[in-house]
Amino acid sequence: MLRARRTTGPLATSALSVVEVAGGMPSQERREVGRLFASLRTFPANDRVAWRAAELMRAYRRSHSGVGLGDYVVAATALIEGCELATLNVRHFPMFPGLQPPFS
Repeated sequence: MLRARRTTGPLATSALSVVEVAGGMPSQERREVGRLFASLRTFPANDRVAWRAAELMRAYRRSHSGVGLGDYVVAATALIEGCELATLNVRHFPMFPGLQPPFS
């Protein structure tokens, strides 16, 4: 999926995803991961995203307790920006019915 999308348009990420990845990576990987993120369009977590994330949280928090705050923000970003979500952790994104991992 991701390889095909790379040829049809730019790939993008949420600012929150940058924080999640960069915050957990070893320092020796910073340069390479920094280059990867520099090649992506990064969408900010603005007030529209925050309000949409709150709506998603209200809708799914009782039925999907494993979904974290970051997941709601990433989902809201994809929905607002009209992006197709790609994740290996499809269980955390019930708001995207039928979501499949990008490398399946």
